[in-house]
Amino acid sequence: GTFIVRSGIIVSVHAFASDPDRGMFILAFLAIVVGGGLLLYALRAGQVQSEGRYSLFSREVALWLNNILLVVATLIVLLGTLLPMVHKELGLGSISIGEPFFNQM
Repeated sequence: GTFIVRSGIIVSVHAFASDPDRGMFILAFLAIVVGGGLLLYALRAGQVQSEGRYSLFSREVALWLNNILLVVATLIVLLGTLLPMVHKELGLGSISIGEPFFNQM
């Protein structure tokens, strides 16, 4: 979200300034952090041992379901945020997605 708003990809009252260099800095920082995390995960994937199966009502399953819910909510917000820009770039005209879309989800 920070990259989308601060880089100038979308216009927002929270953008404060339109500075392409700041957007590239934020993108590079995010790439390093995410890339580093994925690299650590890939390097240590063979060392992680599973203890077996989990009960349907275990903490692990509840955490997994919570993560799925948060990912779905994040994707819905991302869709509502980027869809007007993508729609306009494809030459399909200008659309506006307002509060009712997000409240309905």
